[in-house]
Amino acid sequence: MISPGVFIPLFENNGLIPALDHYVWSEAAAQVRDWRDRLGITLSVSVNVSRIDLYDPQLIEKLQEIVEKNDLSYHDLLLEVTESAYTEDAEQIIEKVRGLRKVGFRIEMDDFGSGYSSLNMLSALPIDALKLDMQFVRTAFRERKDTRLLEAMIQLAESFEVPTIAEGVETAEQAFTLKTMGCDIIQGYYFSRPLPAEEFEIYLLKNRPEAVDLWTREVKPRSDRFTYNALHDSLTGLYNYSAFDILFHDADRDHIAVLIMEIDEYQKLVGRWGQEYADRVVCSVASILKKNFRSVDHICRLKEDEFAVIMTRVTSSGKDLVFGKMQKVGEELRAETRETAPVTLNIGVAFSDLERPDGDVFQDADAALRRLKEKGQKGFEVF
Repeated sequence: MISPGVFIPLFENNGLIPALDHYVWSEAAAQVRDWRDRLGITLSVSVNVSRIDLYDPQLIEKLQEIVEKNDLSYHDLLLEVTESAYTEDAEQIIEKVRGLRKVGFRIEMDDFGSGYSSLNMLSALPIDALKLDMQFVRTAFRERKDTRLLEAMIQLAESFEVPTIAEGVETAEQAFTLKTMGCDIIQGYYFSRPLPAEEFEIYLLKNRPEAVDLWTREVKPRSDRFTYNALHDSLTGLYNYSAFDILFHDADRDHIAVLIMEIDEYQKLVGRWGQEYADRVVCSVASILKKNFRSVDHICRLKEDEFAVIMTRVTSSGKDLVFGKMQKVGEELRAETRETAPVTLNIGVAFSDLERPDGDVFQDADAALRRLKEKGQKGFEVF
């Protein structure tokens, strides 16, 4: 196995990259046609177009010939041009890309976020989609770094009315966070490692894609577990129990804390003030939790009066961080409900590095909450 990061620069320097690219385009187009003819599945495939290719005066004709030879639509072969390619001889490159789009090809800017283009330049580029750089995505989720800049980039793409594609997605945490931010497509090891064509064919038949047109945003509603409604609580917009189950089992179980929170005397609250008021309290709790926890933490509503937070990348050595957040949440909730009757949360806490042998940190947190209630106390209890 030789990484493209090794052989592509070599081929660019020795002048062989156009021949390699032409071979890849031809093979990809032939494979798309083969799947369509044998399986009845038309699948768009993205191929790279090197910066050197863009100087070829015959480039458009060569790509047209490949598409027409395989009886494909121009939308079946998506062209990826790296962000860096636009920075040298920008006008000439942009003109060639415009020519490709004019005949019907769709252009994806690859490796966006690697730091080459200015905002002024970006607004003038002829592109149909932004692919967020793999390393940029990974860095956004590493250690304690948050994802606010990543969200800003997705919003930037939305302002240009082009969809975003995130590369290098490996965990449910990354997938759910990106989808919540509005990212249109995610790709990476979370779904599968790269597969030979014959193995991918098996995967394809098991996960037959639905017809979508990403670029016009005419996406058919999906009924799988990734739909928003299936994973989110309709009242608060937080993750629901189904999402919690997936996120919990995908988490680094050696470095998490789980907090189970219950609104104290919720049924009495409903009986005295009514369901509408109780719903407002639930929404207040959700808002305060979102405000006080990190973007890498997962906040869920499990039941009408019960919430859970999975704090990632934390152990018992960071208990002061956890306790500080719980105290802040309690203070803000009491202040917000002071005019009627101050509302409090009872919280059970468990750290994965302190759980009992063969235990489950979620069950430990729930046990801590039950123990707190059995003692007739309020506040929080650590397992």
